[in-house]
Amino acid sequence: MQGSYTCTCATGFTGDGVTCYLVPDRPTNLSVTEINPTQVTVTWNVVNTSIVRELRVEYKGFGIHGTEWEIKSLQPEETETRLNDLIPDTTYLVRVGTFVSRLFMPHLHYAGET
Repeated sequence: MQGSYTCTCATGFTGDGVTCYLVPDRPTNLSVTEINPTQVTVTWNVVNTSIVRELRVEYKGFGIHGTEWEIKSLQPEETETRLNDLIPDTTYLVRVGTFVSRLFMPHLHYAGET
């Protein structure tokens, strides 16, 4: 039968109207620790990584017009990274999320001034 169809995903899944994906668990206990005025360590706990293809740490200066998200791609089992070359006395927005296929599920966290 010809026509236009849209898929509806079951609970615990999300999709793009054509394909459904299992919703990954979000990283928990996100923490940002200053090392020095231009460098911080970001840590988190990751839960079930069996369906996660990639972990992403994204950060940008908060309130800076035109600033794009900087992205660090990591392996799903990693739980720490360093952000370098930050601008002193600038507040940054930092988020860590899991990536499954084309679906990115971020966990948002606002970092303090570096």
